[in-house]
Amino acid sequence: MNDKFVKTLKPLLDKQLTMTVALKNLMEREYATLNTAKSLGLDEIIQKKQKVIDDLDKLNKNWQQLLAASQVDISEQNIRLFLAKLDPSETFGLLMNWNALCKHTKACQRLNTVNGTVIVLRQHATRQALDILQGKSHSNTYGPKGQKLSNNYGGHSIATV
Repeated sequence: MNDKFVKTLKPLLDKQLTMTVALKNLMEREYATLNTAKSLGLDEIIQKKQKVIDDLDKLNKNWQQLLAASQVDISEQNIRLFLAKLDPSETFGLLMNWNALCKHTKACQRLNTVNGTVIVLRQHATRQALDILQGKSHSNTYGPKGQKLSNNYGGHSIATV
C-alpha cells in the first residue's frame, strides 16, 4: 500500500472522527436546550454546530478525492472492506476509527431527526397558541382526554373578549 496514502488517510480520518464526536456533543446540547423552557444558548450552539458541519464538509471533499484516487467506491461497507484489506502494520487503528466514525455519524443522524421533530412540534404548538389568541377559528384543540374541543372562539381574539 502506498505509504503516502496511509499518511494522508490517518490524520484525515482522525480529524473527521474528532469533529463528528464534537458535532454529536453539540447536538446533544441542542436537544437538552430544546427541551427546556429557555432557549438561551441555542443560537450559540447552532452557530458552533454549523461551523463543525462546514469543516466536516471540507474534510469530506478531501476524503472523497483520496478514495477516488484509490478507485474505492464510496460507501460505508466498501470503505470498511477497503480498510480491512490494507496491511495492518501500516494502518493501525484505521478500521477501528472508521467504525467509530460510522457509529457517531449514525448518532448524529438520529439526533438531527429528533431535534428536528422537537422544533416542528414546538412550532406547531406556538402557531396553535397564536391562533387561539388571535381568535382564528381553524385551530384544533383537544381536551385532557384527547377529545376534540370546539374550535369556535367567536371570531374574537382573546384581547377583545
